Amino acid sequence: MVDNISKPLRLYYDNKTAIFYANSNKSSGAAKHIEIKYFVVKDRILYHTIELEHISTKEMLANPLRKGLSPNIFHELIASMGLLDSL
Repeated sequence: MVDNISKPLRLYYDNKTAIFYANSNKSSGAAKHIEIKYFVVKDRILYHTIELEHISTKEMLANPLRKGLSPNIFHELIASMGLLDSL
């Protein structure tokens, strides 16, 4: 992380539950299975170094690289990345 940024770094994520847990100030028994390394994100949110914002799965440009998508959505996102000619 960069320590000298003037405003929080905005991260986009398509999992509403993960965003809820990350922004929650309370500890939950349901979240005790989460690995400790993910609590770093929660701390960074608490100290306003980063902020999480929900984005639709259809708008997440990284999805073609990590999820199985319908062909239409896959081609739209690949085109948005400028990679359509590579296929």
